[in-house]
Amino acid sequence: MKLRVFLTINALLAIVHGIGFILMPSELLALYQVSRGAGEQLMGQFFGATLLSVGVLAWLGKDLTDSKALAAIVLANLIGVAVGAVVSIRGVLSGVMGSAGWTSVAIYVFLTLGFLYFQFKRDSYGK
Repeated sequence: MKLRVFLTINALLAIVHGIGFILMPSELLALYQVSRGAGEQLMGQFFGATLLSVGVLAWLGKDLTDSKALAAIVLANLIGVAVGAVVSIRGVLSGVMGSAGWTSVAIYVFLTLGFLYFQFKRDSYGK
């Protein structure tokens, strides 16, 4: 897979989830079986805003050819999704998220493996 395609997938996942958490935090929190108090909904919207910015960055970055810029995007995303994978795994295992939380784990692990691959395949940047 080319980095451009992977960044497009990342962008679409992040933008769709980001908009969802901004506009419908209670519904998405319920889907993940997370409590839906006012504080949780606000944090869900903050999470959505962050996902939206990550998605827009990936969408705009997919067409870059500068290898240094792409390396920065890959490394920053690798760190973010790897931490997200750990947090989501802990959330499911601790019972904070229900079994639907495993979908978050799957998405974060997929993205972590992808960005890890591109971290070590820098010769393909910009191509």
